[in-house]
Amino acid sequence: MQSSKKPIDTAALHTPGPWTRRAPTPSQWPEHSIVGKAGGYVASVQIRAHNPARGDADLIAAAPDLLAALQQLQAFVGVMFGDGPDATIPNTVRTPIGIPVKIGEIMDCTKAALAKAGVR
Repeated sequence: MQSSKKPIDTAALHTPGPWTRRAPTPSQWPEHSIVGKAGGYVASVQIRAHNPARGDADLIAAAPDLLAALQQLQAFVGVMFGDGPDATIPNTVRTPIGIPVKIGEIMDCTKAALAKAGVR
């Protein structure tokens, strides 16, 4: 069974990845810069006391990769269980060795994250 949903071209929604974090230099403002693959500015995270700026900047830089992973997960689940209006994703499935996986909750989180990113 193939998924009927086509991946959304997210290039129209955000600067194409990959994104990278650039550490501040002594001559710059105290912030981490996030830049796209062509070197274009995407965002910055200010460094302040008691602020995990580097971790926040790394998470922002990973956004295009995380988005692609969520889209691939959604497509995979669509192929496995269907993605039409009548498709039913079970709450829990078991791996071949019997480990339960809460696929329904995983997909709820996936859909919510994609919606937050503006991807339906």
